[in-house]
Parts: sequence; C-alpha cells; structure tokens
Amino acid sequence: GGGGHSHGDDHSDCGNENSGFSNLKKIVALILSFLLVAGFWYLYMPKSYFEKGFIVGEIVSVQETELKANDLFTENIEKVQVRLKSGENVQAERVIVANANYSEQNKLMAGDKVVINQIENVAEGSPYQIADVYRLNVLLFLFVLLVLTACVLSGWAAVYSFIGLAFSVLVLVLFIVKGILAGYSPLLVTILGSFMISTVSVYLGHGFNKRTSVAILGIVSTLTFVGILSVIFVKFGNLFGMGSEEAFFLQIDSDTGINLQGIFLAGIIIGTLGVLDDITTSQVAVVNELQKANPNLSKFELYKRSITVGKEHITALINTLVLAYAGASMPLFILFVQESIQPVWSLLNGEFIAEEIVRTLLGSVALILSVPVTTWLAVHFISKQKK
Repeated sequence: GGGGHSHGDDHSDCGNENSGFSNLKKIVALILSFLLVAGFWYLYMPKSYFEKGFIVGEIVSVQETELKANDLFTENIEKVQVRLKSGENVQAERVIVANANYSEQNKLMAGDKVVINQIENVAEGSPYQIADVYRLNVLLFLFVLLVLTACVLSGWAAVYSFIGLAFSVLVLVLFIVKGILAGYSPLLVTILGSFMISTVSVYLGHGFNKRTSVAILGIVSTLTFVGILSVIFVKFGNLFGMGSEEAFFLQIDSDTGINLQGIFLAGIIIGTLGVLDDITTSQVAVVNELQKANPNLSKFELYKRSITVGKEHITALINTLVLAYAGASMPLFILFVQESIQPVWSLLNGEFIAEEIVRTLLGSVALILSVPVTTWLAVHFISKQKK
C-alpha cells in the first residue's frame, strides 16, 4: 500500500515488535513534521528587531489616549512605551478611528507584543507607529497543535499530507500567483497548477496505487467540466471579478493590467479542488471495498450500491460547502440582512453578492458531478481487478 494507507498496518498486529516499530514510525513522523515547522519559522518569523522598516516589540507602559476629531471622524491616538528586541525603549503611537467597536478590549496593555512601522521624516508625532498586534506566535502554536494531533493519530500518513500541503502552497505562490502577475491567463495557469497540485498532493496523501490514480482522474474530469461551466456563467452573468475590496485595490496597485475576471474564475477552481480531493478518494475507496467484499457483483450492481453511499456524501458536503462560504463571508451576510435601502432582488443582483452566489453554486455543482463521474471511473477500472 501507499503512504496514505500505511497507518492501517500499524494496528494489524499486536506483537511487541510490531507495536514498537509502529511507535518508532510515529516518532520519526513527528520529527519530520517539526522540521517542516522549523523551516516555516526560519522563513517567515522576524529574524531581527529591525527588518524592512518593521519592528517587533513589547509594550512596557500605556501613557495616554488622545482623541482627535476632524470633519469626517474621530481618531483615538494611543501613546505607549515599547521595548524593542535590542533592549531599547521607544515612544510609539497607534491610531484607530473611533466607532462603536472601539472599547476596552481593543486598547493596548502592558505586556502586549506589537508590530511597529518606523516612518522616516515624520511631520509630527512619533516616528514609530503601531501597525498591528503581533500574533504570529499564536498562529505557529496552532500549526504545531495541528501537526502534533495529525502525527500522533496518523503517523506517516500525516507527514505525507503535510509535504503535499507544502507542495500545494509552493505551486500556488510560485506558479499560479507568479504566472498571473507575469501576465499569463489566470484561468490557464490555474488549471495547470491545479493539475500539478492534485497529482502530487493526492498521491502523497493517499499512496501510489490504482485507487489514487482513479481519484485523480475523477478530480481532473470534474474540474474540466466545472471550468467550462464557470466560463459560461461568468461570461453571461457579466461578472468582472470586481465584487470585493481586494480586487479593487489589486487593480489600483498593479502596474500591469491584471485580468480580474480570470482571477475570479481561478478562485472558483482552486476552491473546488480542495473539496474534490475528499469526495473522490472516499468514493473510490467505497467502490474498491465493496468489490473486495463481493467480487461477484456486476458492474451495474457495484455502481448502484456505491452511488447510494455517494448520495449521502453529497448531501453532507453541499451543506458543508455552503456553510464554509457563509462563515468566510459573515460581514457580507450581516450587510445583506442589515441593508434596507434596496429591495432583496436588487441586493442579489449586485456583483458583490452575485459573485459569492456563483462561487457557492458552481462549487456545489462540482461536488454533485464528481460522485457519479468518479464512481463510474472506479467501477470501470477497479472491477477488472482480480481477487
């Protein structure tokens, strides 16, 4: 079996020798995973107290909070003393627009770690401005918790999955994003990158075997069809990829003309790819296990029984996908409910909300299509296997 299924052998024997070997594998898996974490730490954590104008420091004391009003809004200017990693104490300021959300919870306190931006030739006030609260240490701790949990329960399978995750991120950043910034078609670059991601990460996570190959074939087939559907609906829906603030700023900041519509299509494909991995591999596994349990099943009977399980999977995953998009767009939902100036149909028609609806519906269509497509492929290829 491949790496994705090797953990099944860990529990097949109860002998001391096998049990000791299983524990050794988990220990090695933990060590390799923590090496990945260490690499992340080295690449992305601050290496000095001063780096590219940004500094990480700790608040020693909060001196005062000053209110400064103008014609448009009121600003809260917090003046604090911060100790840098070099041991030097400096005066710094944080400016927050005063509104209903600014409360005691938002205020800085002694002991808080903050990110400071050093501004040269500042006109007035301190040259050290607090950009944000420092939270990378919390994020890294959460990542370590994920690694620890996965490796203790899954051993080698977790290591392969994390390596696949690292590869996916590298392809996303170095191939897809760099390709888009270089002026290539976002849709074409994303399709090629998605093929690379699905092939490598799925093989690493689930093993080099026929089951995984069939699952990848199901992913590629479904993505191709959904890509065609996406182009059709985005074109006829006159969606230009400008339904978010990020797209607006990207268009302003970019020196070269970036195809925002292509980026929107690319986002649909990448978002769909993440869910297809789960549903295709599990559906192929269902077909394979049913075939092994009863090798005398005809192809029709095998498909019929497998698709029954797939339908249950579809129902659960559609709900999961919609809730995932809803969770990521909670401010949008609140705005939708709170807004009373426009009628409901007008809000739904706006590009800001229409893009989210199209993204969710196309993702759901992909999930539904992937089940019969992958099941048929699995029945066609796996049912020919000998017992």
